[in-house]
Amino acid sequence: MGFVRKRRSKNRGTRFVAVAHVGGRELTLATYDTFAEATDAWQHAEVQERRRTGGSSLLAGRMPFGELVALYMQAAQLEPSTRSAYASHCRAHLLPRFGDRPIADLTSAEVGRWMNDQLAAQLSVRTRVATRITLSSILQFAVNNGQLSFNPVRGTRAPRTTSLRRRRAVLKPEQWPALRREFNEYGPETQLLIDVAIDTGLRFGELTDLRPSHLAQHRRPFLRVQTVVTWPGGEFSTNGDVVERKQYTKGAEDRNVDLSPQVAASLTSHLARHRLGPDELIFNFDRLREEHARWRAQRAAEQRTVFEAEWQAKLAAEPISTERFVVVRGDGRVRSGEHGSPNTYALGCRCAHCTYINTAYARQRREVRRGGQAPVRRGPPPRGRPGIREPWLNPQWFGEVVWRPATARAGLPWVHFHDLRHAHATWLLAAGVPVRSVQRRLGHRNLATTEIYLGELVEVEDVASFLGRYHEIFSAAVRGELCVADELAEREAHAGVPGAAAPDAQQLGEMLNALPPDQLAALLTQALTRGGGSGG
Repeated sequence: MGFVRKRRSKNRGTRFVAVAHVGGRELTLATYDTFAEATDAWQHAEVQERRRTGGSSLLAGRMPFGELVALYMQAAQLEPSTRSAYASHCRAHLLPRFGDRPIADLTSAEVGRWMNDQLAAQLSVRTRVATRITLSSILQFAVNNGQLSFNPVRGTRAPRTTSLRRRRAVLKPEQWPALRREFNEYGPETQLLIDVAIDTGLRFGELTDLRPSHLAQHRRPFLRVQTVVTWPGGEFSTNGDVVERKQYTKGAEDRNVDLSPQVAASLTSHLARHRLGPDELIFNFDRLREEHARWRAQRAAEQRTVFEAEWQAKLAAEPISTERFVVVRGDGRVRSGEHGSPNTYALGCRCAHCTYINTAYARQRREVRRGGQAPVRRGPPPRGRPGIREPWLNPQWFGEVVWRPATARAGLPWVHFHDLRHAHATWLLAAGVPVRSVQRRLGHRNLATTEIYLGELVEVEDVASFLGRYHEIFSAAVRGELCVADELAEREAHAGVPGAAAPDAQQLGEMLNALPPDQLAALLTQALTRGGGSGG
């Protein structure tokens, strides 16, 4: 495999020498002004050498990229979710561009042009990075099998993502109570799911496979995170099922995540209420759908009451006409109808009574069609069909039917479910928890992954003074229990301030920042021992 050697010159500065492996020896080709030109030169020379010598290397190099993809998908050792993602990248981005091209003809220059075309097409940075990784993995597979002498992707520069990470918005503690209230309306199980997510920072697949046997107690309650659920589809899973349950997490190591007392109590009550066995799912998809159906029916009834009240006022202000509505069609035919019927509205009458009848009829048909549930475009297969062995929560259903509508109502449409994990990590770091502890809690393999959240502390730098280093206080603030505000108001009342009320968020921050560290710690501890607020 060839390479590029730097050469420094007093007159022309740094230049680059292309060196290729030709005829079993290293051959210096030429000197170029840029690294890209030198890389393209030695790669082109080795391609020409393979064509000249022929033999098995030539036959292997003439394999179309599409055939290499099929061979890679059969032979590569990949996780089911990774295999599904790679197949999607190939169908959408790689095969349309390189499908019929011989793999020996691919050079770094052509890969670079493809990446520039992706940038011109305004594809997201995440998509560009993911497809580049997929292409590199496939071509490296060919290098390892002796079908290629070099990986052309290695000579290109990956898209930069640092600036995007810095611009990423983080859910702030003062935004959490409003978001939590929206999920509180769905039912206790949906609410508990969100509470556990923000309190532990678990991934969605880890959260939805929790079982009562994972809940333990040692000094304080904690969860054993040992398994994860993915949805790769039956084509890519190891057992042909739609859902793949793995006995290891993404970090490949089991970990223990402690719980706040409030969430631990809610979990214990949930297990007792549903009488769950040790191996049953804590969050059952069937129960969550029933909760959502009841919420939809209740919300529809409330909206129907408001609808009727508004229209009754409009109908009372406009008495119904006793004259028939008459219209003459273009063909000379005369049509007529009484006011207050859908047929008259269809003829063109827009009085309040005809409009009310038509609108009420349309609402009734929508409710009957939905059957009390929101429509699901691509929902999971019903229970009993192959591929769903247990009632795992489907991420697509949850995102479309529950999460996105709730975040939109809360005024936070940019928040994704995985952002709860980001918020959990950022709040912990802002509270002064060591980075190593956060790394173990989140299950990151590399410390650099956890350190990404350090760059987001500017967004929540005011949280550190409120949370301190106390996990219990952290849990109370996360749940919106601003019991410290009541404690400060009571102190002012004892100090002689007449009619003192609980301060708002801005006043609370100013008061806390004005306190010395020892008084702040004592105040937070005292506020916690009082039992705290209502749970937000």
